Amino acid sequence: MKQIGSLIRKRIEERIPAAYLLREAWLDGRAFYVDRRVIIPRSHIAFMLKSFGKPKRVLDLCTGSGCLAVLAAQAFPFARVDASDLSKAALQVAAKNIAATG
Repeated sequence: MKQIGSLIRKRIEERIPAAYLLREAWLDGRAFYVDRRVIIPRSHIAFMLKSFGKPKRVLDLCTGSGCLAVLAAQAFPFARVDASDLSKAALQVAAKNIAATG
């Protein structure tokens, strides 16, 4: 109970987003690891992936947490999915999410 109180206090007093406090953000019904190295994923693209047909290649520029790359790889199992970012720190988070989803 103390841990919950501490999280709520940080959320209110320091205005830290809950996703950073919990180290988890949900997108399209799936949980992804997040921390301050990446922007919290909130993309409408995740919900549109199913309407893109069957691409052979997908490029996720500025991948951040890698969540869209992961969702694209799951939606299009035969496509090559490339995730790219200038931030080495963000790529570490993306690698963690990619490894967690196989």
